[in-house]
Order: sequence, then C-alpha cells, then structure tokens
Amino acid sequence: MNMPQFTRNRILIMMVTNVFLNLVLIPKDIQSLGLKLAGLGATGAAIATVLSYAAGLLYIRVVAWRVTGFRGNTAVITHGFAAALTGMILYYVTSIFFITRWFHLLGVSMMGMILYFSILFILKGFTKDDFYLFLDTLNIRKMGRYIKEELKGTKR
Repeated sequence: MNMPQFTRNRILIMMVTNVFLNLVLIPKDIQSLGLKLAGLGATGAAIATVLSYAAGLLYIRVVAWRVTGFRGNTAVITHGFAAALTGMILYYVTSIFFITRWFHLLGVSMMGMILYFSILFILKGFTKDDFYLFLDTLNIRKMGRYIKEELKGTKR
C-alpha cells in the first residue's frame, strides 16, 4: 500500500511535538518573554524525544487501524506499561545509586532487563515458552543450527 502521506504526517507530528517539548523542557526560562520553564536540560531533551516518538507510534497505530480495520494486539499496552514502570523504578534507583563506572551501567541495564521481564511475567505478557525462546537466541550453537536449517529450507 503506497501511502507516503501517512509517513509524512507521522514525521511532521513527531517533529512538531519534539520541537515544542524541547522548547518547554530544556531551557530554564525564556527571559525575553518572561516565561519560567522546566529547565531539565539533557533529561528534558530525552523526555521530549520519547514523547514525540510515542506520539508518532500512536498516530501510525490509529492510521493502521482505520486503513486496515485491524485493531492490533493489546499486548502492546502491557509491554508499554511494563516499560514505563521499569523506567520509573530505574530512575529512582539511579537517583540513589550514581553510575560512575561502565560496570555500574552494565549492572543497572541488566537489572532493568530482569525487572522488565519480571513485570511482564507477572502481567502474563511473558510466558515460559517466551523465556525458552529468549534463552535459545542467546545460545550460539542452537542459533547456528536454526540458521542452517532455515538456509537449507530456502531455494536459491
């Protein structure tokens, strides 16, 4: 379905949202207008980027629903909730425990991954089969065998 207008609209929505939120969240104030703003700096830029991408995702999902009539998978909401909760918990943890070395960042990242999958497991969005699939993707031998089997089955 060649519909470039949807891509254009999504990019415009994301761009306008990002610029507006950057103007509100990054500077401390706009002295010429006498406005006090959030003044979050780089954190504000990150928040603006995430929110603008979320707006783009929401737009494209609504468009896909209208064009195809397919409502989509509601598991996206579960994953979004788990990701948001994980982000909030990690934000709290990193406000107490400062990341000063690369291995601290690695530890917090691993904690985030475990926390995310645990939340999904509690919400029944991550099953035992998903866990075994995840482990199989980490196993180089099994992944190599899988790739070989897939390549043997394809015709060139």
